[in-house]
Amino acid sequence: MAQQREAGAASLRSLPKLRLEPATNAGAVLEQMRSALGRGLPQVRPCRPHQHHLCVLAGGPSLADSYQERRGYLAAVNGSLRWLLERDIVPNACGLLDPGAHMADIIEARPGVNYFVASICHPSVFEKLTGCHVVLWHPSGQGAETEDLLRMHRPDDWLAIGGGCTMGVRWINLAYTMGFRSFALHGLDSSFRDSATHAYPDRADDRPRLTIGGRKTRMNFIAQIQDFFAVMARFGQNDMNATTTEVFGDGLFQDAVDSHLRERGGLFGVRATLRRNPGGIGGPQPVIAT
Repeated sequence: MAQQREAGAASLRSLPKLRLEPATNAGAVLEQMRSALGRGLPQVRPCRPHQHHLCVLAGGPSLADSYQERRGYLAAVNGSLRWLLERDIVPNACGLLDPGAHMADIIEARPGVNYFVASICHPSVFEKLTGCHVVLWHPSGQGAETEDLLRMHRPDDWLAIGGGCTMGVRWINLAYTMGFRSFALHGLDSSFRDSATHAYPDRADDRPRLTIGGRKTRMNFIAQIQDFFAVMARFGQNDMNATTTEVFGDGLFQDAVDSHLRERGGLFGVRATLRRNPGGIGGPQPVIAT
């Protein structure tokens, strides 16, 4: 099994960069951004580096194995917020990126949670969060028209944040902008466990899948892995502040990190630690590289 997963992780590295077709068309995204900008919400601004630790609690199956290892500023992702609240855990924040209207049904409105909502999100999401503390942020990669719109509304200080196709990975760049330099990532498995894609039921569980390294996965999960490595490669460049990243869990994502650390002796110069779950499928722990 270990050899099979190592081969799977190696095959991921040979894949070309995936370019996924957006589920929401560009015209609708532009109008949703226009609507969000008209709400007068506070927007994310760059902060000086600080010593606080960001803990991303994404919704992959291994979240159930590792969530008790949480510490620092807790950041939920989409439906993981409801899962955490059901366990009497109120995270500091929840991040949203998906522009689909279905997100209004997935997200929970809870006092005490800071919601970092992408400006491309559907108006129904903002309406659901009426009375909550909502901070707007702008994702890059949405096309020239959205950047033109940002320049028109915020000519002197517009800011677009990159980082990939999922909120779980995008949290890293968003938090870096907010001054965080220490990160822990839970539940970014990028693969199924049995028939489940998340620690809780998800509407996409029955969608088509493929198998890599003995793990069932999907194309958007593979894109998430590629996006993470692109973020780490950027963080390893000389103009970036030093960061540390802990990766928890057991899935295709963690297999890829494990393989990269073992074969290359590091993660693009970023200090990284992989911790497999005690309750997960198994594997060495920890693997540490500087």
